[in-house]
Amino acid sequence: MNKKSLLLLLLVILLTSCEHVEKVTSNGDKIAKRLAQNLGLSETDPGEIEKLARDEVDKLMQVEYRVEEVPANISGSILEKKLTSLGEDRWDCFGIHLSADGSHLKILCKRKPKSYLRYLTRSF
Repeated sequence: MNKKSLLLLLLVILLTSCEHVEKVTSNGDKIAKRLAQNLGLSETDPGEIEKLARDEVDKLMQVEYRVEEVPANISGSILEKKLTSLGEDRWDCFGIHLSADGSHLKILCKRKPKSYLRYLTRSF
């Protein structure tokens, strides 16, 4: 599922599950059904849609960690390239430590899992 489809899926969920939206507009169900059909979700199990939405919400609170090891005698320019490569994959490197035996560096990184909910407010 691409970014646009997931964003529309989340809109469908919002339109079909929020009481105040239903009170404000009687077209909410119609819009949600039309969006679901456009996304090919009309035959999708509602439980599956709910699971997808719940998984996206869970991602907002998760953090992934990674420890990357490089030789201790690595040059500055090669280390910069390595850090840039990690950054391109959304890794935020927050520490570098020398291993106990001094043979390599441990680069500590973290990132939040991809979740299109993070971008939902930017879309309105």
